[in-house]
Amino acid sequence: GYEKKESSIDRSKTIINFIKSNEFKEKNNNNIVFFIIHADFMNLLLKEILNNNNPNLNFEIPNTSTSLFFLKEDNKLNVKFINNIEHLTIQNYNNPLFNKI
Repeated sequence: GYEKKESSIDRSKTIINFIKSNEFKEKNNNNIVFFIIHADFMNLLLKEILNNNNPNLNFEIPNTSTSLFFLKEDNKLNVKFINNIEHLTIQNYNNPLFNKI
């Protein structure tokens, strides 16, 4: 179904707060946690993770891209990469449909 933008923004804040919570850390201590989400919501999560709520900022999120973050004990975030597409072939990446704006 459809979710209003305000509701999506609130949900992204709730998720980031949960990820930074002691409860999440206790349940996932030293584990790798995957989130598989739609691009629009990933854009909101990235903004929330990076503490940037500029409405004019949008991340271009290619299909199947991956991002890797490490959350340290002090809630400091180590960003390894955002929207990585190395797993895609150059042939697919250069496809004009892929780069359509």
